[in-house]
Amino acid sequence: MTIDEFRTFYPEFSTVDDPVVQRYLDRFVCQFGIDYGCDTDELQGLYTAHRLAIWQKTSTGANGPQLITTSRRVGDVSVSGEIIGLGESSYGDYAVTTYGTQFWSDIQMYGGGPIMA
Repeated sequence: MTIDEFRTFYPEFSTVDDPVVQRYLDRFVCQFGIDYGCDTDELQGLYTAHRLAIWQKTSTGANGPQLITTSRRVGDVSVSGEIIGLGESSYGDYAVTTYGTQFWSDIQMYGGGPIMA
């Protein structure tokens, strides 16, 4: 999948710089580098959108533990959230975005998991 193809399906990320998008497109290939047939572009797009959504929420794009606020209350002040694991190696963060939950659901059909070097 190219950056332009990604932006066609996910226009909500049109303001993200090309090198950032390319980094996550490439990351999918490195971690999930088997042939998914006609689902390859779909899976790569969902993975990239998931990672970019997290990148945007943390506003730094940095790897490392990040807190994403998932709920809040103004009266008597209350905040709750989820800690995103250590960068790209965390599998528990797929539930944080709708892209991630769809990706995780779809990749399971292939016995999905990253390829470890």
